[in-house]
Formats: sequence, structure tokens, C-alpha cells
Amino acid sequence: MAEDIVITIQRCLAGDEDAWNALHREYSWIAMAFLRWKFPDVVNDHDDIIQKVFTRLLSAGLKSFKGTTKYEFLPYFKTIVKNEALRSIEERKRRKTVSLHNENSENEDGSPMTDIPDPHVGSRPDRRAEAQELLALIAATLKEYALVDQEVFLLKKRGYRDREISAILDIPMGTVAVKYTRIKSRLREKFDDHGSDH
Repeated sequence: MAEDIVITIQRCLAGDEDAWNALHREYSWIAMAFLRWKFPDVVNDHDDIIQKVFTRLLSAGLKSFKGTTKYEFLPYFKTIVKNEALRSIEERKRRKTVSLHNENSENEDGSPMTDIPDPHVGSRPDRRAEAQELLALIAATLKEYALVDQEVFLLKKRGYRDREISAILDIPMGTVAVKYTRIKSRLREKFDDHGSDH
């Protein structure tokens, strides 16, 4: 990266997608190499971990960086990668534990239990009304954004990875993360405002 890392970070925080894409290009391969070296056992999760690393950088990590050179940023960046990898390992352990506990679960008719119904939403009209209200809030918020931004958000919610969304929509991976994080932050603001009204 030709320019100073502090300038790049400032541009990223100002919403400059070109700067964000440059940062992503420069450091995503470093994250991948670090994960292959330090965490080879979670190779199938490497893309997800890197996606979470850049989401964390965009949401708070860049603001928290106090250094002034790329030589200070590199160990800071690797620490974030390491922490996300450790979180991924813990999540995998939890999922395995839950899976083992539920492996032999069956419904009353003997069929396998695939989902646990929420006893509150189905039986209480006020809960159903609140859920519909929140869905309407999400729909209204999405309309504030361009179609490609909406597509990014909906694809992410359907479980697609940044790399897959990048290929589907023909936009850079860094742009995917920026667009998703912006909408997510906006929804969080709306939910906070919505909650304070009740």
C-alpha cells in the first residue's frame, strides 16, 4: 500500500470504498497466510474468519488503532485475526456440543426434531404484532438504500459469504463488507429508536 496506513484508515472511516478495497486487497492475503500457519485445523472456516475480521475492522477496529505506521498496524491486525480464529473454534465446539445433545431428539410422533418452536410468538397476539412491526421497519430501512445494497444485505442474511456475493453482484469483496455493515448499523440505530418508543 503506497500511502501511509493512517491516511488509508482515515479514508476508510470517511466511507471511501476505494480505500477500503485497497486495505482489503493488501491485508486479506496476510490474514489467510497467518491462518494457514497458525490455525490449519480450521481451514474450512478461513474465509468466514477473514470476513469477520474485516467486518470488525469496519465497525470498530480501525477507530481503535492508535499506531502511526503499517509496522504497528500489522501486529494489531494479526491480533484481530487470531481473536476471530479463536472465537470460530469456540463456536464450532459449542455447535458440536448442541448437535450431540440434540442428536436423538424426537417429536411426540417419533419424527426427528428439526426446530424448536417459540411458544411466545405463536400464542401471543402482541408478540406477533411486534414481529410484524419490526419486519416493516426493516423493509422501510432497506428502501433507503440502492438496489445493490439491498441485495448485499439479503444475500448475507441468506448465508452467502462475501466472496460469493462479490461474484454474484460483480462488486469488490471490500464493497460487500462496507455496504452490509452500513445497513446493519442503520438497522441497529432504528431498532434502538424503536425500542425507546415502547
